[in-house]
Amino acid sequence: MIDKEQRIIIAFFWVFQKIEIVARLVGRPWLIVRNFLALTLERGGIINNLPHSGRPSKLIKRDHCTILHQACRHQDWSRKEVSVKCALHVSIHTINRVLHEAGVRKWLATKGAKLTQEHPKL
Repeated sequence: MIDKEQRIIIAFFWVFQKIEIVARLVGRPWLIVRNFLALTLERGGIINNLPHSGRPSKLIKRDHCTILHQACRHQDWSRKEVSVKCALHVSIHTINRVLHEAGVRKWLATKGAKLTQEHPKL
């Protein structure tokens, strides 16, 4: 879809507020128009809807949330355990990057209390 066509779709949608009408006016399938409008809304407008350079992410938003939730919930897990127990096949570097982007700067698994020789006697 060219830039001009994208702007026309957005303008028609603001005027008519119906995807079916916009799809008929621009001569595109309803599903393509709906997906384009959803993507535009998600990215915050047509300016941010440009293609992104670089390799696409291996993780979706749900995976990011899962990593962050499990890491914060189970602070005694190492990064490798977070990866294995969440059933994500990503590297530790990716786990670090996701945590860093979310604001978790340093990651050390909390250590439990050390047992001494006196504990079994209690």
